[in-house]
Amino acid sequence: MSFVWTDDLLTRVDDIDEQHKEIFVRLNALLDALARQKGKEEIGGFLDFLEEFVAYHFAAEEREMTGHKYPGLADHEKEHEEFKKRICALKRDFNESGASTQLVLMTVRSSCEWLVGHIKKTDKAMAGFLKQKAV
Repeated sequence: MSFVWTDDLLTRVDDIDEQHKEIFVRLNALLDALARQKGKEEIGGFLDFLEEFVAYHFAAEEREMTGHKYPGLADHEKEHEEFKKRICALKRDFNESGASTQLVLMTVRSSCEWLVGHIKKTDKAMAGFLKQKAV
């Protein structure tokens, strides 16, 4: 099983798309590790990556939205905060209880579901606005 990057996920903002693709690459590496029964060994590193990378990625998006006075900034930031809280909860569970198969599966599932939904709705709306401002 893997999560395939498809053109319907493109925002057409190159930096943002490349960052999204990197998250997909890492998620698929975790899925590959899971298939090789190494998911429990890889989950800690993935959670560390996710925490650091989404902070970087979200900050980049938020700078663009702030700089262009995006009217949906507050709601977009709220979604980012909710996902960061989800990552923190997964990391807390990992630190308290270790790497269970359930934790690995929950991490992959919640990350993919959130990311795809966020890109298709929230990020595409933001990208459309940014592109209008650039024209």
